[in-house]
Amino acid sequence: MASPALPAQPIAGILANEFATLRDFVALLKEEQTALVEGKIDALTALTERKSALATRLNDCARRREAALAGLGLVAGRPGMEDWLDAAATDAATRGNWQQLLPLAAEARTLNEL
Repeated sequence: MASPALPAQPIAGILANEFATLRDFVALLKEEQTALVEGKIDALTALTERKSALATRLNDCARRREAALAGLGLVAGRPGMEDWLDAAATDAATRGNWQQLLPLAAEARTLNEL
């Protein structure tokens, strides 16, 4: 279990950025799905470029978050985040970002598979 004196930053900032980026990614996936259904092939090229850029940003956020957890001696992934949330002085917004990020990531995976 993590120490009770873990710092809230920079993980809170990374998480906020990751959550905002993931919201944008899900919105784009929905837009892409609509373009596919409506046969708007020309729109798909621009959407694909934006999708790639957002995916790169998401991967960077996750990599930075995992590195920050490791720097605090925490394990990667959800267990490390849960330990960090339990031990760090986080605010309600940070906890909310994490709690909303998980189902949003699942929605993104589902939309991306369609």
